[in-house]
Amino acid sequence: MGSIILWVVIGLLAALVIAWIYLRLHPHAFDNAMKKSFEQSRTLMKKNASDRIGKQIEISREGKENVRVSVYEPKTADRKRIPVFIAHGGQFVDGDADQIDTLCSRLSDLADAVLFNINYSPMDTHPFPYPQEEIADAVLWCGMHAERFGIDIHKTVMTGFSAGAYLLTEAAAMLKEKDFQVKGVIQCDPVIDDALVNLCIAGMHPGPVSIYISEKDQMYARVATYREYMEKAGIASTVHPYADAWPGFIERNNPEFMEKQQFAKDRAISEEQAELAEACLIHISGDIRSFAQ
Repeated sequence: MGSIILWVVIGLLAALVIAWIYLRLHPHAFDNAMKKSFEQSRTLMKKNASDRIGKQIEISREGKENVRVSVYEPKTADRKRIPVFIAHGGQFVDGDADQIDTLCSRLSDLADAVLFNINYSPMDTHPFPYPQEEIADAVLWCGMHAERFGIDIHKTVMTGFSAGAYLLTEAAAMLKEKDFQVKGVIQCDPVIDDALVNLCIAGMHPGPVSIYISEKDQMYARVATYREYMEKAGIASTVHPYADAWPGFIERNNPEFMEKQQFAKDRAISEEQAELAEACLIHISGDIRSFAQ
């Protein structure tokens, strides 16, 4: 028995030595492996052009890369419609705008709004504040082309999921600094950290804010403190907690996730979670209409 343990220990030490030597010779091996993993995850969520519901456009920016945006128009043909800018989740490095393709189409009709689904750059390719700038630039560009989309840019509402909620809130703060005030921000299972609190302290946090969050989300414990700082900054906020929901339930109960084997055991995907997500989406559409008034 003792000899077996000895050989196991020797084997582990040998593996560590080999790994150390490999990383010495290839110092970026770990980073490259992580980058490849992120790229595979993003590719998983991308759709072929023929399968995409939203109409894709490219927003050009002087001296910077274009921003890919999918546009969803409601069935009504009214002009001066509400523009909603939306950002998907994905821990800042995963996912693609296509993962909320169906959700955006449904929300566009529910809210009678034109949705702009922004495919912001992941953090491993463009660090902060690049993705926030992409979102802010997309809003300003659409404002300059409001007639093309039949929108009233002064009714702008911003909506995001997880990391996307974080990024668009900061993008709205950038717009506020440029004297462009959004009508409201809707955060779904948002990432919450000191940067958002500091926006409150600096008087730059956008508002009003409506938060939809699963009580099982680790960020839920931070909501109370976050709201205290928003209140001190004069930002009206409303929280809609879901005790029975799992994080990501709003995004994931759609074909883009439900039809992939990789999410077969995801607890956020079920008939019960889908019912919660549907009710939540209806509430979100009500927020959009209310904010835009």
